Amino acid sequence: MSTALWKGWDDPHCLGIDLKEDYTALGLVKEHVFFPHYAPRYAGLVERERSQIPQWTTIILDDSQAYLVDERGGRIIS
Repeated sequence: MSTALWKGWDDPHCLGIDLKEDYTALGLVKEHVFFPHYAPRYAGLVERERSQIPQWTTIILDDSQAYLVDERGGRIIS
């Protein structure tokens, strides 16, 4: 869930919890973090932040993409 804070737009304290170290979300996809609504202007931000969590795979999705998980595994779809 921490990737939601990368852009600095959201205030995690309004939820009454600290999301800074929480990467579990719903626990549906292991060892992945997601950066949705990607645009080229976020390239530097994504590279800087993903280097802080090298043990996780960062999945970058623009507004025309989704990440599908089924019996064949996980993949980006458009």
